Amino acid sequence: MPLGTGTDTMHNVPAVPFTPSPSLFDQLTTKNHQHAITFATPGPGATVLRELPKAGILTWVTVTFDGTLTYNAGTGSITTGWRWPYGICQSVGFAANLQNGLVNASGIDLHVQRFLSNPSYVDAVDTFNGSVGGGNALTGSSTSFLHLTYQVPVVMDKVTLAGAIYAQSNQNALTLAITEAVVADYLTLTGNATASLTGTWTIGPDIYEIPQTADQGIITPDLSRLHALQARETAFSAVGDVPVALTQVNGQLVRLLVQVRPNATSWCAPRPASLTPALTNLRLIYGANQTPLDYTYAELVAKNNEQYGGTLPYGYVALDFVRESAVRDAVFLPGLTDLKVVPTVGSGVTVDANAKVRVVQEMLFQ
Repeated sequence: MPLGTGTDTMHNVPAVPFTPSPSLFDQLTTKNHQHAITFATPGPGATVLRELPKAGILTWVTVTFDGTLTYNAGTGSITTGWRWPYGICQSVGFAANLQNGLVNASGIDLHVQRFLSNPSYVDAVDTFNGSVGGGNALTGSSTSFLHLTYQVPVVMDKVTLAGAIYAQSNQNALTLAITEAVVADYLTLTGNATASLTGTWTIGPDIYEIPQTADQGIITPDLSRLHALQARETAFSAVGDVPVALTQVNGQLVRLLVQVRPNATSWCAPRPASLTPALTNLRLIYGANQTPLDYTYAELVAKNNEQYGGTLPYGYVALDFVRESAVRDAVFLPGLTDLKVVPTVGSGVTVDANAKVRVVQEMLFQ
């Protein structure tokens, strides 16, 4: 056929009808992975915005950093901080048509979410000094190699493709924004110590070709919902209960990640009560007096261990409403009022002016 007349080159909404049919789509489509965009890291605190290709059904974006950390401890010291290493990426934003911020998360959030999407995930590829979560001294003067991988989940699930986006339209503007963190966010330097980061980011989208049949026209998966990953922080000033209001949209809460930081340099460790707990309980409440979920942190950490094959990094815990049964355990946000998550900070924790609770909401909405 003439170039530009097939489904693979079609742009804008075609005149032929659409037929949402996930099962037929799975039979007729072909998966493509493209390393489409590579660019230099923008520098501390700076952001790079890139538009994704207008092709196919967009489901996933792999973001890779390859670079070097050049450091010199001099007469001072260099220690990896709690955000090391995935916190070199301060934030990732994925937007549809420059207005729907579907993903607004840090590199750390994306790293933790990877464990939720891939139970029993064990990283054997990423390369960096020391360990996740920091606490390692970098001595002398050196240039070390970093290779880090992040996954931006456009869809909630790679099997059902819930949340997939029809990208093959001139009417769409799908953008990915990456902000590099400042060095002080992930390294602690004293004296005359110096450190700098150089390297490149590569964006590789997963897309599926759009099949077409004579009788049903364009065949698509279920495109009726969008998938969002939204993070935000709430400050607190004392131990005890810390109520955090959740964002409520016309949709479903899929998963909820919670991290508690009593200061700027560490997180509270979820651990059994016999080990001097930093956190004691975590509750989900609504309507002022309804408490459907009330866990001790020891219970929740054990549950996460069962669900994901290990505890989550960076002090996160998860309430997962799709891991066991998405139908039975669903949380429909429009039907609830005053929805909050309430971590309880133990009395032995020292809280300073930088204390924050970070929540990451994973949602499906119309």
